[in-house]
Amino acid sequence: PLSSPVALARGADGEIYVSDSAQGRVYVLRPGAKAVAPLDLGAPLRQPTGIAYDPVARRLIVVDTAAHQIHFFNADGSLAASIGRRGSGDGEFNFPTLLWRASDGRLYVTDSLNFRFQILDPQGAFLSKFGNLRKFFLSRDVIELFAYEAVVDAALDNVRYLELRFTPMALAKVQNYPMEEVADWVIGAVNKAQEDYPTIQVKLIVSTNRHEDVSVAQRALAVAIDNMSRGVVGFDLAGDEANYPAAPFVKLFQKSREAGLGNTVHAGEWGTAENIRYAIEELGATRIGHGVKVMEDSQVL
Repeated sequence: PLSSPVALARGADGEIYVSDSAQGRVYVLRPGAKAVAPLDLGAPLRQPTGIAYDPVARRLIVVDTAAHQIHFFNADGSLAASIGRRGSGDGEFNFPTLLWRASDGRLYVTDSLNFRFQILDPQGAFLSKFGNLRKFFLSRDVIELFAYEAVVDAALDNVRYLELRFTPMALAKVQNYPMEEVADWVIGAVNKAQEDYPTIQVKLIVSTNRHEDVSVAQRALAVAIDNMSRGVVGFDLAGDEANYPAAPFVKLFQKSREAGLGNTVHAGEWGTAENIRYAIEELGATRIGHGVKVMEDSQVL
């Protein structure tokens, strides 16, 4: 019955819980059972992803990504508490995803579109946060090093072909670098790594975000087209599909396709299967990122 299982957690009695984001359900595999069974929980779930079990309180903890909340369920399935709402403040979430319960009971949750993770106490009260990971990219040397080592690490893992996606604006705006210069640094570092480790072949996909102005995407596309001879093979649209539609980018993706780039679009992760259809039919996507909601529409599938 599983269609999009995301995460697992082990219960106090040896049972295994699994979240299914596409079905909006949590399943359980009990000791000795030959198949998973759906749990009857006391609150509807829109998109369960991260999951953990508290053996002290005997509670199941579930991240509901699309609802921007975390739910605590008692052993009988009743809802004990729900925390969070959409926002960027302490204890607020913007599409939370992964969840880990430490041995001291603290909860660590990735707060995806706030670009951070938060630490909560066992009852879900906010303790601290760590974010702005992109602030590591403070200089040309650091950006080049990250790009170079990404390729080297893959080569040492015996990867023979790699397509590496990067978002020039995300790297550039930390220190207000020109996007075009940052792209040149990344591409140069990747190609240098290929020279040093000739067992791996690397191609690049230039990405842009939905929440940014179309003018940013225009510059990103220009970067992609101008660097096709240096290994750029694709143009990508990422970001918050639930609140930022793809329609403003249609003409850009038509231009990308005409230039000979492959089009890839993140769709059907937080939005509906219709977003996947739109990405294919209107943006000419030949690759879909995530796409888990395709299971909701057999025609799109």
